[in-house]
Amino acid sequence: MRLYWDANAFITLVENGGAISERLGELLERAAGEEIAIVTSELTLAELLVRPLREGNAERVNVYRDLLAAAGTVETLPISRKLLISTAQIRADHPTAKLPDAIHIASAELSHCGHFLSADLRLPVRPAFNRVNLDLASLDQLLAEFDD
Repeated sequence: MRLYWDANAFITLVENGGAISERLGELLERAAGEEIAIVTSELTLAELLVRPLREGNAERVNVYRDLLAAAGTVETLPISRKLLISTAQIRADHPTAKLPDAIHIASAELSHCGHFLSADLRLPVRPAFNRVNLDLASLDQLLAEFDD
């Protein structure tokens, strides 16, 4: 199973704490154990680093860098010409879609992810994957799929 993580999934994992962060941590552990694949775009790193860089939080910068660089845990997709063409099509199909959101959606589609984890309720619905909200019920349901 391939799961696409929007930048806000990583932010929730690292910064929020609590049960939702624990569930995301379980998914990350399963990826480290190669039970599932977690996929994201290189764009995610740029999104994750803004606040820690602005605040001068070198520790948080390193946490995000290390998290996305962890071999075998998170597959980070490059921005390519093919991706940008797909992104343009998504924006043409969904005029309200923002460029970063469309890049994430195109990345998920091109990498054949079956699920897209995000707290962003404005993302357009696409048939290629199931959108998973970052709430306990949705994450518990996703984790239950692995146990079936």
